[in-house]
Amino acid sequence: MPLQPNPLDRMAEELAEWADTVSTRIANGIKGGFAAPGAAQISERQKLAYYTAMMFGPDGEPNIQGRGTLMQRLGPEGFAEAYADVVATHPELEPTQPQPPVAGYRGPDGLPATDIAPDGLPYTGASVAPPRESIPMPSGPIAPDGLPTRSS
Repeated sequence: MPLQPNPLDRMAEELAEWADTVSTRIANGIKGGFAAPGAAQISERQKLAYYTAMMFGPDGEPNIQGRGTLMQRLGPEGFAEAYADVVATHPELEPTQPQPPVAGYRGPDGLPATDIAPDGLPYTGASVAPPRESIPMPSGPIAPDGLPTRSS
């Protein structure tokens, strides 16, 4: 015989739904059908034109300063969504090759980035530290576990 649902679960769901409905009605009543304070009434076409100008220059080159401003204002997810919309509408703006590093970018070693590595990350061109010399193992008898032992 299947278990019966607890009546308190149903009451909790109804109470949560009621609280959500009432709070939405109160907020709409306070707002009075007006837009949020400071919100501009613009069309999707105007938004797209704004984001396009902030992300790309008139010649189609990336607008690094505008992108930085949008990244701060929208956050990474909002920026990615706006970028996807712009590139979907203007496919000619989508880069076909890796972009040069942002001016002023410095790699982890403090040297300016000069190129893009195959993985798409900035490559600093710094040389890799040479490998350390191997530590010599002591000579002498070897224990059954394969490790050297102290010779007496």
